[in-house]
Amino acid sequence: LAPQAVVDCFPKISPSLIQGNQEDAHEFLRGAIDAMQKSIPQNDPDRFQEYPFSLFAGGLQSCVRCTSCKKSSIRIDPIEDLQLNIDRTNTLEAALASLTRKESLTGDNAYECDHCKRKTDAFRSSSLSKIPPILSIQLKRFSFNRRRGTKITHFVQYPEILDLSEFMQKEKGKGKKKHKPAIANLFAVVVHIG
Repeated sequence: LAPQAVVDCFPKISPSLIQGNQEDAHEFLRGAIDAMQKSIPQNDPDRFQEYPFSLFAGGLQSCVRCTSCKKSSIRIDPIEDLQLNIDRTNTLEAALASLTRKESLTGDNAYECDHCKRKTDAFRSSSLSKIPPILSIQLKRFSFNRRRGTKITHFVQYPEILDLSEFMQKEKGKGKKKHKPAIANLFAVVVHIG
């Protein structure tokens, strides 16, 4: 496949992909997947079970637990890729741990509890509820503060075989809750230079 044939398809893939402009590989991938998804008729009842939906569809569970009433609010958001902050980490596993780390919601950032009918302290955590057959992970290349973005240039280590079990939602069963087993094999890496 000649690169020019792909470049000529940019307008069909995504209007934001313009020949001659510097584009991100992740933007190209997202545009290509979105274009494939749009090609499936909206009225198809099996739309979300078909390619490419079935290959990239996963889930990220968010759980907020009120410290007053101990009730939890759980939401599962569909994901087609993971975007991970790497500004304070140098391994893929540490970036995933940061994504799934328990966070305290207090003070100005307190939680509006539906059960207590007021703002309360709470804990929020995230976990992967479903891993798609193809998990696309984007490492965010910029760190932003109030004034500007800074390019992240440090090395990030990633394994060929990634055990995602500790980042998965826990399964209920007899005795202690366990993480769902989940192993991912590295298939490809794209490094953006420039």
